[in-house]
Amino acid sequence: MTTAGPADAAAPFEIGSVTKTFPAALFADAVTRGEVRPDDPLERALPELAGTPAGAVTLASLAQHRSGLPALGATAAARALATAVNLNPYSTTTTAQLLDDARTAAVDPQQPPTYSNFGVALLGTAVVRAAGADGYPQLVADRITGPLGMTSTSFAATGAQVPD
Repeated sequence: MTTAGPADAAAPFEIGSVTKTFPAALFADAVTRGEVRPDDPLERALPELAGTPAGAVTLASLAQHRSGLPALGATAAARALATAVNLNPYSTTTTAQLLDDARTAAVDPQQPPTYSNFGVALLGTAVVRAAGADGYPQLVADRITGPLGMTSTSFAATGAQVPD
């Protein structure tokens, strides 16, 4: 990325946690469409989690950061410890790893509201599945960025996909 001068309207920015509004908006939209209900357990959309503590948490509790799940899944937590400052600990976490982490995650029902990237990732995954979508970037494009005319919004899964 070039830093030769002041940013203008075309300058790309990584917006990080601001994108948590996307799974929340997709969740609200999926409720309106009848694809999910707020009190649905996670395992309804992600049957791989059936019978696990994470599978029993509700979609609403994930959206409200009240699920009792940790802030990070095991894969991202291990990467966060192993990486230098400002590197993305989620960059190598696949959906399969996310689900593996959820199968073994502890859920603390007494935990106060806790900011959970892990929970939001699971919510987004559940909504994609419930919608029958081809993937998270496509569902965001179809239901959020497309209708709002956000034509410059993109998802970079690899370093090569990051705009200059």
